Amino acid sequence: MRKKIFGWNIDLTHQCLLGCSGCGRTQDIHLIKPKTHLPAKVLKDFFHTPSEQVGWMEFEGCFGDPIYNPEFHEIAEHFFDVKLGMGVVTNGMHRVDFWERVLETWPDNTRVMLSIDGLEDTNHIYRVNSKWKSIQNLLDLIATKKRKCQIEWKFIVFKHNVHQIEEAKALAEKVGIDVFQIKQARQGDYLKNNNLERVQLDEYFHHDEKWFNAIEKETLEPNCHTGDMHHITAYGNYRPCINFVHADQNMKSYPHEIGKHLPNYNIRDYSLEQINELFLKFSDENLVSGIEKAPNMCQMFCKKIHTKTINGSPNCAINRTRVKLKDDIQLFGEV
Repeated sequence: MRKKIFGWNIDLTHQCLLGCSGCGRTQDIHLIKPKTHLPAKVLKDFFHTPSEQVGWMEFEGCFGDPIYNPEFHEIAEHFFDVKLGMGVVTNGMHRVDFWERVLETWPDNTRVMLSIDGLEDTNHIYRVNSKWKSIQNLLDLIATKKRKCQIEWKFIVFKHNVHQIEEAKALAEKVGIDVFQIKQARQGDYLKNNNLERVQLDEYFHHDEKWFNAIEKETLEPNCHTGDMHHITAYGNYRPCINFVHADQNMKSYPHEIGKHLPNYNIRDYSLEQINELFLKFSDENLVSGIEKAPNMCQMFCKKIHTKTINGSPNCAINRTRVKLKDDIQLFGEV
């Protein structure tokens, strides 16, 4: 069955104050224009009315933190007006007045996910250049400010911070955060290059029933998941999958056959309806026969992931665990 676009992941900016070692911005800084921002007008013109082709909007930067787009509030408030559910993933490093406006105005179909990987003595190890004072100011505000949006603390687990999980979870609960998530650190050269060490979640928590039973396992099947979450780069280029983001016309990281399969469709030049038709055409031409005959980019990511085995269990990867800190909330993504 041909898919329609549902979720959208948008890179609002290439600006960020941090230098996280596993971030594409840190690894490929020479490939981007650091001060690039996606203008509010471009997004407002493209997503100008409610549409069945848009179900969820996520601002999660591949090469920057969304909150550093100078038009962030204008963009967010536009999506409130067109009644779209929306989330932002951020390191949380901003002025108090910025966060006051978020907590005061964001409605109950929105989520703020804070990427905080430890406490005062450890968060900066991976989140290079982060300042705990700024994080603490935000936590204090969350503790005292009435709000409607859901707030989630995402904690990437490494050997240097694994001992702080319970303390961080207790702090999150104390200040009134709704959900606490621990997430598996991904593999890669950034680990050894920065003296970081992964912790295998299922191995570490196998003795702890409350954590182990909550661990989500991500099924890895040899098929395409495009259509679930599409991507718009900070340049405005449309990508049917976030793994294609490096193929942007202003980057040279994957100079192979991407252009043959995926021309640079910019949302300045196409309507939402036209983009949907272009995606369906791309899907029919390249993905209808399955991943075995898909473009090299698909082979590089999805097929490679599919073929690996973790702890003797094929097609299954330990991903994360999300724990509700309040009984009366529903996790985003739950049916």
